[in-house]
Amino acid sequence: MRTTKLYLCALAIGLVSLVGFTSCLSDDDNNNNNQYREMTALEKEIALSKAAGYYSGKFYFYNVENKLDSVATDVSITASDSLLTTKIPKEPLNAFIHQFSLPETTLAIFDQAPSPELKGVLHPYWNQYLEAYFYTFIYTYVNNTVTMSFNVDETPHTVIYKFKDILYGSYGEEYVCYAQWDNNAFACNVLLESIQLDDSLFPINACMSLSVKR
Repeated sequence: MRTTKLYLCALAIGLVSLVGFTSCLSDDDNNNNNQYREMTALEKEIALSKAAGYYSGKFYFYNVENKLDSVATDVSITASDSLLTTKIPKEPLNAFIHQFSLPETTLAIFDQAPSPELKGVLHPYWNQYLEAYFYTFIYTYVNNTVTMSFNVDETPHTVIYKFKDILYGSYGEEYVCYAQWDNNAFACNVLLESIQLDDSLFPINACMSLSVKR
């Protein structure tokens, strides 16, 4: 079983309509002290209130041919508990599993595995230019490990999806759970570490992204 390579999926893929999103908050803090400052408690509350709602758009990933692909997705954000909820589409998960040399019977079983619902808590982090042109968030997973049971031809199976807050690329790149809201558009990345089907563990290490609008 070979290890799936880390997909260097820049979050900008899913941020076509958003401007100025950066990959490293610490670097921005050092280089743009005149442009960024800590949000106040009230500003954080306003940021979450504005971002709250239901969104639809695209989930971006690299397919089995290692080409950029996308599939429709939905996202909900609730202001009361800062909760981001999204169901990971099955298409990218199937693409990742098909990177491995597996028997057709195993692939057929995974094709019937349920998609995981991912939840994360949004944390407003920076406010650019002291005005609400856009809001940047980091988020932490509520359920970074999602375990789901299902049956195929009356035989029970279990699939476990494990997500991470940080992944590292082959050149030391750091991919963190960032999200951004701008004018009723929302985007974030999703970091999938591994998929376990019954007793077989598949290291995925993929950075995916989504871009949705209200």
